[in-house]
Amino acid sequence: MSTDLSQFWRRASLLFHARPLIKCVVTLLLLSLFTALPATANTNPERREQSNHNGEIAKQPLNETPILPAGAKTVFDVRRKEICSERSLQSAICLPVEHIVADNRRLANFSGLFWVLGTLGLRGTEEVYIIGDSEKRKHFIAGWLYISGQQRIHIVTADMATVLKHVKKSGEKIGKPTHPSTTRLTVFSQAPRTNKILTNSEVLVLLKNKESTTTVLDGRSEAEYWGRRIRAVRGGHLPGAVWLANPNAPPGFTANDIVAYAHDAIDGLALLSQLTLSDIDARLYLGGWADWAHRGYLPADAESFPVTNQQRPIQ
Repeated sequence: MSTDLSQFWRRASLLFHARPLIKCVVTLLLLSLFTALPATANTNPERREQSNHNGEIAKQPLNETPILPAGAKTVFDVRRKEICSERSLQSAICLPVEHIVADNRRLANFSGLFWVLGTLGLRGTEEVYIIGDSEKRKHFIAGWLYISGQQRIHIVTADMATVLKHVKKSGEKIGKPTHPSTTRLTVFSQAPRTNKILTNSEVLVLLKNKESTTTVLDGRSEAEYWGRRIRAVRGGHLPGAVWLANPNAPPGFTANDIVAYAHDAIDGLALLSQLTLSDIDARLYLGGWADWAHRGYLPADAESFPVTNQQRPIQ
């Protein structure tokens, strides 16, 4: 390639001493050459196919694996503390959902969450494996690590009985695992994926934009979507939202921008994990319906309200 270019340059320099018309033609050829070279030199076919809706290169940070590989160094057991503490991998760390969220199902702010990541000894560059019995718990922890910026996350799809049986055969020690430190061991250095999160005001702007091509997905149950089941101040769904029957096998969408939401941040992060694994490039309205319903000035479709003791049936 370099030899061909050097010969081209020598011939071009000779032609530049020719008539003006030839100079003009050669100049155009050179411009077209330099325009094409950077694209050819910097294009990676694999990375090009993984670009997301923001034009960024996706690095496949979230994956599923059927079994825990031997020698996995960073393993989180997401079962309840009292269950995890009894028997797990000795090298694993107990990380129940209750360690991250409060009793009212609210997440801490990002500074608090980053402090928790430091107590787990994470810097963000490790290969993390998530084990447990509950799919929802595993997907929530995966979604939380994903938006936090963790580079590589693997959800082990096998249940704990299968994991422990497999690990025992490979010679790994089984016993009482460790727990998160009470102090920060490391500083989590990766930037959070804030481009994956939306606030209620940002969602409202999208809904009010008549030219918007955004598809809004509701990841709750069908009864909640239609307002028949109410877990918040009011029932219903975001205006124009599409009910998502199965996050693990969503239908094909042609929209360039997809926004998903669930009941709250816990269900929402689990939903984001499932959608990401299903190759759906979505952003998450983190507060979910619980946050939207609490703000009575925000519009809703299929709006309903809970029946109280003070409400009497029509006679």
